[in-house]
Amino acid sequence: MDSYNSIPKIIEISVQGPCPEGLVVRLEFPTNYKNNFYYSVFLNKEGFARVTREELLDSFDTDRELALMDYGDPRRVIDGEIKAIIKNVEQLRSALKAYYNFERIVLFEDNYEEKLAAAIRRAPDPRKYTLSIAMQK
Repeated sequence: MDSYNSIPKIIEISVQGPCPEGLVVRLEFPTNYKNNFYYSVFLNKEGFARVTREELLDSFDTDRELALMDYGDPRRVIDGEIKAIIKNVEQLRSALKAYYNFERIVLFEDNYEEKLAAAIRRAPDPRKYTLSIAMQK
């Protein structure tokens, strides 16, 4: 099964109402084989972020290269569903720990460490926000 087209060309993530810049949203892409794929985005001060299929596939391919036995080919195994959550402080701390463990192996986006640390300082409560996801196939 080729599920390349199950990955949207563009995903737009937004929250309603006032939003602190740097709120972190984790996207989960369930698969029909092996582990799910995840992708985190930082929202801007308007509470918005956009991610493209190419950005997702670059990230998923990196994950797969690092742990080939743990992941299937994202172009074939993603089932089309997308789950999204706003990360809480515990999840942000876990992401920062993972950054420290993998920073010499994985290429992270610019200022990733600083963005995570700032998000932790703001201590977001995910229950305060209404998350919206729009997809362009």
